[in-house]
Order: sequence, then C-alpha cells, then structure tokens
Amino acid sequence: MNKDDQIILTIEKNILFNNNHFNGFLEKNKGDFENTILNNKSWTRRGDAEKDFTKKQPIVYAIILNNKTKKIFLYKRAGKGNYHEQRLWNKISCGIGGHIDKPDENLENPLTACLLRELEEELGISGEPEILGYINDDNAGEVEKVHFGVLYLIKTNEENLSPKDGEIATGKFHDLEEIETLSKDFELEHWSKIALNALKDLNFK
Repeated sequence: MNKDDQIILTIEKNILFNNNHFNGFLEKNKGDFENTILNNKSWTRRGDAEKDFTKKQPIVYAIILNNKTKKIFLYKRAGKGNYHEQRLWNKISCGIGGHIDKPDENLENPLTACLLRELEEELGISGEPEILGYINDDNAGEVEKVHFGVLYLIKTNEENLSPKDGEIATGKFHDLEEIETLSKDFELEHWSKIALNALKDLNFK
C-alpha cells in the first residue's frame, strides 16, 4: 500500500491541546495527553493528514536505555529505497516508533500496542513502555508541524541490538557525551535532540 493511503490515528489539534499548547518537551505530569488521544481519536488517510494543519498525527517515540551501562541506542535511518519518509533519510535518531494504524483501533491502548510491535519488528526486543512526556514543535518544519510525539522509555538488558528492519541502516548504544560528540558530525533528528535534552533534565539514571 502507498503510504499516503494508510489510515492512521489523528486528533483535532484544538481538542489535543485544550489551552495547554506547548513547543518542545512537556513532562507527563503536566498534561495527560495520552488519555486525551485515546478518548478523542479519529482515523484519517495519511496523505490528507499531512496537509491538514487542524489535526495532529500522534507518533509513539521510544528511547531505548540499557539498564546496566545507562547507554542509549542511537541509529541511522536508511536512505532512498529503504525508508519511505524522505524528509528523514539518513538522519541520526534515538527514537523507535511511528504512526498508529487503523488495525490497532480496537486494542485497549493502540499507542503502546503499536510501540511494542515496532520494537519487535525493527529490533526484536520487548519491554515495559514508560511515558516520559510529550514532544511538540510547530515551528521546526513540515514534519513536526503535523505530528505530536508521545515519548516513552524502554529499558533493556541487551547491550547489542541488530536491526531487523530495512528502515534502520546501522545502530549501537552510546552514552550521552558520545551522542553530543557525534551530533557535531551527523545530522541528529530534531525530535531526538528534544528527547535527549529531556532525559538529561529528568535525571534518567
């Protein structure tokens, strides 16, 4: 199926924010956006949603943290021919996840169900999703303007992960200092910058 014809979960922007609009990162205790999404979700053709600025497309976005080393899984997205979202080709990211599709509609929590499936399909791991907060940035660019991130933390004992999906080119665990060094040489995805700064502020250890 063409990605534009996918039916994905969306929510009206005014319902989502309800006078609690923000840009950047917002901790989970400052707004229950997850339940707002679950209780007010609608389903929209993806190609239409990309052009509709009255709606937001919720994205599950998980950081994977090794329990022992406290290192974070960082990966490079694939390029042309392997990764469908060309606006993110070859960028470095720490976020695993994606859109919530129509088949997840009747599950108890479509957000976490989608996330767990993505973790299994892309990296072959599972875990207990812990919400850290939310990401929104209407000013960053075309991708961010129509998306809203639910930021999760997944803890694992795995020290090496082998990508199972062609959308990930390469990946390995790094500590925050290493990631800051790498980001000087490679283009780090905008949401990943927000997520990593949030981790530092939350004292994730």
